[in-house]
Amino acid sequence: MMQFSDFTRHYFSCRGLHVITGLLLSAVLLGSCSSNESSDAEDQTTLESNATDSLETDTLSVTDIVDAPNDERVSTGTVILTTGEFHGDEVMEDAEEREWWGVFRSDSVTYLSKTFITCERVNDPILDEGNEQTGWAVSTNNEDETVVLINGQDILSEGEIEEVKLESSYLNIDDELEFVYKNNRYKVYTEGREEKLTDNYSEIRDFKVFVEAKIDGELRSTKVMDVEYLESLTPILLFVGDIDRDGIADLLINASYHYNVYLPTLYLSGEAEGDELLKFTAEHHTVGC
Repeated sequence: MMQFSDFTRHYFSCRGLHVITGLLLSAVLLGSCSSNESSDAEDQTTLESNATDSLETDTLSVTDIVDAPNDERVSTGTVILTTGEFHGDEVMEDAEEREWWGVFRSDSVTYLSKTFITCERVNDPILDEGNEQTGWAVSTNNEDETVVLINGQDILSEGEIEEVKLESSYLNIDDELEFVYKNNRYKVYTEGREEKLTDNYSEIRDFKVFVEAKIDGELRSTKVMDVEYLESLTPILLFVGDIDRDGIADLLINASYHYNVYLPTLYLSGEAEGDELLKFTAEHHTVGC
């Protein structure tokens, strides 16, 4: 179980920066009572500026997962989910009423199909007391393995998907994976540095993941992950295959920076522009304990 100090740092950095902002500004206002008025104003401005700078830095280290502003990433209109159990704020209230596509795996084939989902209230063992049921259990009417559920994409169509089977899906520093998909050669590569913090512990800093391919003779690339650090976690490619049927491999990656965060992030090629290979489509942020 995560220690309380770790949980507090993680939870507020990911979920409640507005709470921290309020606490910091309250501390600023209380502290200003002990000085004269002009000095108070200067001190308050300085402290507010420092607090804002600190929060902005923390926010970037947590949410700047892809090479795009956060407001651009969340305004695509597309939502993704996976099946399983989640905290109450990790599934939208109207999820059952939405139209969903599912990428499914059977023993013999991977395919895209329309699907219905069921969201049932369940006990959240981390947050609930007694008979409370604030969590969600998400399932589909399909018995095959669910890779990802997609809502809000009108360019999809049902059918089989040719999935890339990689020898290794884990992404470490200076890794390079190559594969051929529909006669185009792709390369997934990483950048980062290892920083030794103690004799027995080091941390991965400035970790990035890029995907590039030559399509119709033109080199295209996309940065699909960019985090300030990785904490006890190795990112992993969850799926590679042509979901939107334009002949280019799409990507689902767990772009999390922290061992207690699961962040499946979907990139589709159909809406990519210019020399982009893929376009950020959606992400689903969940936490464990």
